[in-house]
Amino acid sequence: MKSVFPQVAALFLLCFLSSCSVDSIENETDGLSISNTEHSNVKVVVSYTSIEKEIQERINQFRSNLGLSVLVLQDVITEKADEHSDTMIKDGAASHKNFGARATYIKNTLGADDVAENVGANYNSAQGVVTAWINSDSHRTVLEDDFTHIGISAKKDTNGKYYYTTIFSKL
Repeated sequence: MKSVFPQVAALFLLCFLSSCSVDSIENETDGLSISNTEHSNVKVVVSYTSIEKEIQERINQFRSNLGLSVLVLQDVITEKADEHSDTMIKDGAASHKNFGARATYIKNTLGADDVAENVGANYNSAQGVVTAWINSDSHRTVLEDDFTHIGISAKKDTNGKYYYTTIFSKL
Protein backbone atom coordinates (compact mmCIF):
# COMPACT_ATOMS: atom_id res chain seq x y z
CA MET A 1 0.00 0.00 0.00
CA LYS A 2 1.32 3.43 -0.96
CA SER A 3 1.79 6.10 1.66
CA VAL A 4 0.00 9.38 0.97
CA PHE A 5 1.90 11.23 3.68
CA PRO A 6 4.44 12.86 1.30
CA GLN A 7 1.65 14.18 -0.94
CA VAL A 8 -0.38 15.46 2.03
CA ALA A 9 2.70 17.10 3.57
CA ALA A 10 3.58 18.78 0.26
CA LEU A 11 0.00 20.04 -0.16
CA PHE A 12 -0.03 21.40 3.40
CA LEU A 13 3.30 23.18 2.84
CA LEU A 14 2.07 24.68 -0.44
CA CYS A 15 -1.13 25.96 1.22
CA PHE A 16 0.85 27.39 4.13
CA LEU A 17 3.33 29.21 1.91
CA SER A 18 0.67 30.62 -0.41
CA SER A 19 -1.44 31.86 2.51
CA CYS A 20 1.46 34.03 3.66
CA SER A 21 1.94 35.76 0.34
CA VAL A 22 1.07 39.36 -0.38
CA ASP A 23 -1.39 39.78 -3.23
CA SER A 24 -0.95 42.62 -5.64
CA ILE A 25 -3.38 43.60 -8.34
CA GLU A 26 -1.89 45.81 -11.00
CA ASN A 27 -3.54 47.34 -14.01
CA GLU A 28 -2.51 49.67 -16.78
CA THR A 29 -4.43 52.71 -15.56
CA ASP A 30 -3.38 55.30 -13.06
CA GLY A 31 -4.27 54.11 -9.60
CA LEU A 32 -4.68 55.09 -6.02
CA SER A 33 -3.45 52.59 -3.49
CA ILE A 34 -5.48 52.43 -0.30
CA SER A 35 -4.28 50.14 2.47
CA ASN A 36 -6.65 47.72 4.10
CA THR A 37 -7.93 48.19 7.64
CA GLU A 38 -6.25 46.89 10.74
CA HIS A 39 -9.11 44.39 11.22
CA SER A 40 -7.44 41.88 8.93
CA ASN A 41 -4.19 40.05 8.47
CA VAL A 42 -5.01 39.75 4.77
CA LYS A 43 -2.85 42.13 2.75
CA VAL A 44 -4.14 43.25 -0.62
CA VAL A 45 -3.04 46.26 -2.63
CA VAL A 46 -5.35 47.41 -5.41
CA SER A 47 -4.81 50.06 -8.05
CA TYR A 48 -8.06 51.89 -8.74
CA THR A 49 -8.94 52.98 -12.26
CA SER A 50 -10.20 56.48 -12.96
CA ILE A 51 -13.76 55.21 -13.48
CA GLU A 52 -13.68 53.36 -10.14
CA LYS A 53 -12.45 56.48 -8.36
CA GLU A 54 -15.17 58.51 -10.08
CA ILE A 55 -17.82 56.02 -8.92
CA GLN A 56 -16.58 56.47 -5.35
CA GLU A 57 -16.62 60.26 -5.74
CA ARG A 58 -20.16 60.29 -7.15
CA ILE A 59 -21.48 57.95 -4.45
CA ASN A 60 -19.79 60.03 -1.74
CA GLN A 61 -21.17 63.27 -3.22
CA PHE A 62 -24.67 61.75 -3.16
CA ARG A 63 -24.18 60.66 0.45
CA SER A 64 -22.69 64.02 1.49
CA ASN A 65 -25.70 65.83 0.04
CA LEU A 66 -27.86 63.75 2.41
CA GLY A 67 -25.60 64.44 5.40
CA LEU A 68 -24.23 60.89 5.41
CA SER A 69 -20.60 59.92 5.96
CA VAL A 70 -18.33 59.27 2.98
CA LEU A 71 -17.30 55.71 2.17
CA VAL A 72 -13.62 54.73 2.38
CA LEU A 73 -12.14 52.43 -0.26
CA GLN A 74 -11.15 49.05 1.19
CA ASP A 75 -8.86 46.81 -0.86
CA VAL A 76 -10.02 43.41 0.45
CA ILE A 77 -13.60 44.35 -0.40
CA THR A 78 -12.50 45.60 -3.82
CA GLU A 79 -10.76 42.29 -4.46
CA LYS A 80 -14.10 40.52 -3.91
CA ALA A 81 -15.84 43.07 -6.16
CA ASP A 82 -13.22 42.40 -8.88
CA GLU A 83 -13.78 38.66 -8.63
CA HIS A 84 -17.52 39.16 -9.00
CA SER A 85 -17.16 41.47 -12.00
CA ASP A 86 -15.04 38.74 -13.62
CA THR A 87 -17.85 36.25 -12.93
CA MET A 88 -20.46 38.55 -14.50
CA ILE A 89 -18.25 39.00 -17.57
CA LYS A 90 -17.85 35.23 -17.84
CA ASP A 91 -21.64 34.74 -17.47
CA GLY A 92 -22.47 37.67 -19.76
CA ALA A 93 -25.01 39.16 -17.33
CA ALA A 94 -25.23 41.33 -14.24
CA SER A 95 -26.14 39.29 -11.16
CA HIS A 96 -25.73 38.88 -7.43
CA LYS A 97 -24.56 35.28 -7.93
CA ASN A 98 -22.83 33.95 -4.79
CA PHE A 99 -23.32 37.22 -2.88
CA GLY A 100 -23.71 35.25 0.36
CA ALA A 101 -20.21 33.83 0.01
CA ARG A 102 -18.74 37.30 -0.62
CA ALA A 103 -20.58 38.76 2.36
CA THR A 104 -19.50 35.92 4.64
CA TYR A 105 -15.86 36.30 3.56
CA ILE A 106 -15.91 40.06 4.24
CA LYS A 107 -17.62 39.59 7.61
CA ASN A 108 -15.19 36.87 8.68
CA THR A 109 -12.04 38.51 7.29
CA LEU A 110 -12.67 42.14 8.22
CA GLY A 111 -15.13 41.82 11.08
CA ALA A 112 -17.86 43.62 9.13
CA ASP A 113 -21.23 44.11 10.79
CA ASP A 114 -23.16 44.43 7.53
CA VAL A 115 -22.50 43.92 3.81
CA ALA A 116 -24.54 44.82 0.71
CA GLU A 117 -23.83 45.21 -2.99
CA ASN A 118 -25.02 47.00 -6.10
CA VAL A 119 -24.18 45.66 -9.54
CA GLY A 120 -24.73 46.97 -13.03
CA ALA A 121 -23.94 46.53 -16.70
CA ASN A 122 -24.50 48.39 -19.99
CA TYR A 123 -23.50 51.81 -18.64
CA ASN A 124 -20.57 53.52 -20.34
CA SER A 125 -19.74 55.92 -17.53
CA ALA A 126 -19.55 56.29 -13.77
CA GLN A 127 -22.25 58.94 -13.99
CA GLY A 128 -24.56 56.54 -15.85
CA VAL A 129 -24.30 53.64 -13.43
CA VAL A 130 -24.42 55.76 -10.26
CA THR A 131 -27.44 57.70 -11.58
CA ALA A 132 -29.18 54.39 -12.32
CA TRP A 133 -28.54 53.21 -8.74
CA ILE A 134 -29.83 56.51 -7.33
CA ASN A 135 -32.99 56.24 -9.46
CA SER A 136 -33.70 52.68 -8.30
CA ASP A 137 -35.40 52.40 -4.89
CA SER A 138 -33.65 49.16 -3.92
CA HIS A 139 -30.20 50.36 -5.04
CA ARG A 140 -30.66 53.81 -3.47
CA THR A 141 -31.48 52.15 -0.13
CA VAL A 142 -28.01 50.57 -0.20
CA LEU A 143 -26.39 53.91 -1.09
CA GLU A 144 -28.16 55.58 1.85
CA ASP A 145 -27.38 52.93 4.49
CA ASP A 146 -24.90 53.50 7.33
CA PHE A 147 -21.95 51.78 5.67
CA THR A 148 -18.37 52.95 6.26
CA HIS A 149 -16.35 51.22 3.52
CA ILE A 150 -16.71 50.31 -0.11
CA GLY A 151 -15.08 48.08 -2.69
CA ILE A 152 -15.49 49.04 -6.33
CA SER A 153 -14.88 47.19 -9.57
CA ALA A 154 -15.55 48.40 -13.11
CA LYS A 155 -14.35 45.98 -15.78
CA LYS A 156 -14.88 45.71 -19.52
CA ASP A 157 -15.55 42.50 -21.39
CA THR A 158 -13.91 41.78 -24.76
CA ASN A 159 -16.64 43.81 -26.52
CA GLY A 160 -16.00 46.89 -24.38
CA LYS A 161 -19.14 46.44 -22.23
CA TYR A 162 -18.66 47.51 -18.61
CA TYR A 163 -19.68 45.37 -15.63
CA TYR A 164 -19.83 47.07 -12.22
CA THR A 165 -19.75 45.66 -8.71
CA THR A 166 -19.83 47.85 -5.62
CA ILE A 167 -19.75 46.14 -2.25
CA PHE A 168 -20.65 48.19 0.81
CA SER A 169 -19.60 47.27 4.33
CA LYS A 170 -19.91 48.55 7.86
CA LEU A 171 -16.59 47.98 9.64
